[in-house]
Amino acid sequence: METKNFVFINSDSLKFCSPKLKKEVFFEEKAVRNLNPTIIALIIRESLDELELSDRNIVLVLGSEYLQCSEKITSHVKKTPNQEFSVNNTKIHVLKTSSVMDDFIISRQTRFICDGKTVNNFEALPLLQKYFETRLYTEFDYSFISGLLESLSKNDIEVNSIMPFEFLISAQAGRQDILNKQIFLSYRNKETIATVCENGVVVKNIAYAFGMHKVVEDVSNHFNVSFITANKLINMYGFVFLPKNYLNYVIDVPIYAKVYQHIALTDLTYCIRESLKDIFNGILSNLSAKISDFEFSSNFICETSLNVNGMGELLGLILNRDLEFTLFKDYEYANLLNTYNSLIEVDIESLKMSIKPEIIIPIENHDQPAFMDKLTNLFNSRIKPFLLEPEV
Repeated sequence: METKNFVFINSDSLKFCSPKLKKEVFFEEKAVRNLNPTIIALIIRESLDELELSDRNIVLVLGSEYLQCSEKITSHVKKTPNQEFSVNNTKIHVLKTSSVMDDFIISRQTRFICDGKTVNNFEALPLLQKYFETRLYTEFDYSFISGLLESLSKNDIEVNSIMPFEFLISAQAGRQDILNKQIFLSYRNKETIATVCENGVVVKNIAYAFGMHKVVEDVSNHFNVSFITANKLINMYGFVFLPKNYLNYVIDVPIYAKVYQHIALTDLTYCIRESLKDIFNGILSNLSAKISDFEFSSNFICETSLNVNGMGELLGLILNRDLEFTLFKDYEYANLLNTYNSLIEVDIESLKMSIKPEIIIPIENHDQPAFMDKLTNLFNSRIKPFLLEPEV
């Protein structure tokens, strides 16, 4: 089995997963504020050298912030029953860089809306009635990805393929999972993104302006401490639901010299919980405005840049359903590689299904027997001339 190194890229960090090790590099620790493809490529180059990882056969797994979903709606009338209509539907889970031409489109889907109903088959539309054609496109951010691939090439890094993070994680449990309707909630530092997948295709990408840094800001403002201290409090004592044996626990936070500030753990827990509720309700409100029935037929998978003890249970109570939190420490290279290879097989099979076989119509042979040829020649030479003589 060919060895590949997975590089996960999002707006907060880089994650490296190889047969040797797993490592996460945070942009904040690099003191990078103006993040661009050139800087990301340089950090990848430095990290590969420091971790002694190969710079060949790199698989880029991109976060949802680098996905773009667009929709184009036009109105038509089906005029004839045999009206020709071409539909170029494509769905690619793993985009090979060797096959990339002018775009980074991973899916094209065409749907038809008639009488308030959505159909995928053009032949099912009624004759002489108005219908709406909806074309859905999902692609990577062209300017970012093209700039990143160019910068990586200049740094002598060979990228084998690129793929969305959602496809790799959703297929972890098996191929059937990529056919379910799923919603990915990505809690970044500065924003929260909800990515909606239907039948293995990303159909919507919805953002909310607040991320996990809001929790740090709220703790800092509420207890009048610095961002660094607030972040340490959340990492060391962060609870959404406080265990009973910590109800009377008080934290002594050093302010200056021998001056300390006393913070009750119950107050810290309450502040964190209310801040998380604001973030959860904000992204779910944006999501429900776009997809009214998400709560009835969707599976939720979440990832976060700041993991707080109990935040999964809080979100589960708000949604009234079970959900899955995916953490980088739980990634296993063998599972990632097997999932990656299985998605490539799915792409190959879907490509075979999309290519229609050429229909060959047999040519009928109209050879006549020799006796019929003689009769035909006799008719043409002896009888036909008299029939064609003009009347006098």
